[in-house]
Parts: sequence; C-alpha cells; structure tokens
Amino acid sequence: MSFKEIKYIKAIKELEQFFKDVQVHAGFFDGKPHGDGETIASIAAKNELTRPFMSRAIDEAENEIHTFIKNEMSKEGYNRQKTFKKVGLKLKALITKQIQTSRTWAKPNAPATVARKTRSGKQGDHPLIDTGIMVADIDFKINGEKV
Repeated sequence: MSFKEIKYIKAIKELEQFFKDVQVHAGFFDGKPHGDGETIASIAAKNELTRPFMSRAIDEAENEIHTFIKNEMSKEGYNRQKTFKKVGLKLKALITKQIQTSRTWAKPNAPATVARKTRSGKQGDHPLIDTGIMVADIDFKINGEKV
C-alpha cells in the first residue's frame, strides 16, 4: 500500500467522523415545474445521462472537500454547524460550475438545437443552459432540511 493510499484512507475516516451525525446533500429538491410542466429535477436527471455535470461535481468535491473542511476547522472561531452550511454552499457552487463551464467539456449542442435556442433568444451554443432555471434551482440541505 502506498503512502498516497494510506493518506486517502485516513482522509476518508476523518470525513466519516466529521459527518457521523450529519448529511449534506446538494442538487435539485423541490420538483419545480419547467415551462412544459416537467420538473427541474427530472430535466437535470435526463441531462446527467448525456452531460454528466453532477458526477463531475462529485469528482471535484471528492478532491476538494477534505482540504476545504480542514481549512475551515483551522480558522479562528470555527463552528461545526457553520462549516456544514459552507460545505453545502461549496457543493452547490461545484454543481453550478460544471453546468456553467459545460462549453469546455460537454459535447456541443447539435446545429438544430443551436438554431432553435438562438431563435428564441437563448444561449444556443451553451450545453445545459437554456433558460437558466436549472442552475437557479440548485440547492442544498443539511439532514434533509433547507438551511
């Protein structure tokens, strides 16, 4: 076993201890309907199949969250509950970032999609962003409650 693997196992154990009685979830919760009556959560789920923004955000969170928490814990006036809120905000920001930067990593929109979106005054060449409603609906909960 390498030093990196041992360090990773230690980090996982520290995170498990930190989150032992708390769960922080980020994503789409309320089932707000979109213009055609479909919920934002179902639209996001369909988009995840072809443009994996959530899994990319999770990968990024796995790389950053341990360091983020350690930095928060080392600050003067550290407060565990406030740190959970900051973790939720960080997760929300990582999901938002993946959607907003999808031009750089996602397969481009088809020419017909670009034309349709452009005609209706939207960002035709931006994968995942049509009206901006999906990005605006990203939220987080701590132990199932909005904060």
